[in-house]
Amino acid sequence: MKDLLWYVAVHYWFWILLVALFLFFFVSIFLTACWEKHPLRQYQPGAPADAAPPSGYFSAMNEAAARHNLQHCGNYLQTRNSSLYKCCISLWLTADQFTLIQVWGGKLAKIDYKRTLFISVTDDGREIVTMDEFGISDISGIRAIDVVYRASFEELVARHAGRLAEAAESLKPFSPTRAMDQYEDLGKARAERMVALGLAKFLDRQESAWRYTVKGAFMAAYEGYVMGLQKAQQQKARAHIKRPGS
Repeated sequence: MKDLLWYVAVHYWFWILLVALFLFFFVSIFLTACWEKHPLRQYQPGAPADAAPPSGYFSAMNEAAARHNLQHCGNYLQTRNSSLYKCCISLWLTADQFTLIQVWGGKLAKIDYKRTLFISVTDDGREIVTMDEFGISDISGIRAIDVVYRASFEELVARHAGRLAEAAESLKPFSPTRAMDQYEDLGKARAERMVALGLAKFLDRQESAWRYTVKGAFMAAYEGYVMGLQKAQQQKARAHIKRPGS
């Protein structure tokens, strides 16, 4: 009987601690979303090493992009006045100019930031995004995000091409000389949509930066954390795959 009671007590406290940990992370993400300011123009040309020493992942994914004969459209650094944001982006463009590829590196909150996105935009402004890591959410409804967890560059190429074939929609081209401007324009369109839905607000008359409303912050935390955990569980078989450059 004592063994049974001990077993029940241990598992009881285990679940309490697990729920408490879940709530702690959710509330932390929610409060961060409420507080964080999002500038619409925050990238300038620069060398990746000026953000942080390039990781093996950053080098490997850029080398893979070069092997696919993609057009390099420059490297860009975050220009926020905070030591928390030290990310860099290397931009690549497919030969048809319909897909912009971003290889992310550097540091976010002093943690290595490793992420690659394939972005295509339909004529009606919808974004088709394929990436290799969870954590990015979009509550504007503009982005259709598909994650191939810990994917190689080749896997991302194949998955994104398949999605474009299924979409069968006309796409807007990116410009090799204006790729970053066009990317930031997409961010502005998402911000305007969220403001119209009451999920965000602009912070000045120039509409140069935005912040989530309480409702938007809750939805962003739920989408990014809760739904992210569920989607990650669906791809748990890929968790053992080493990331490129490891």
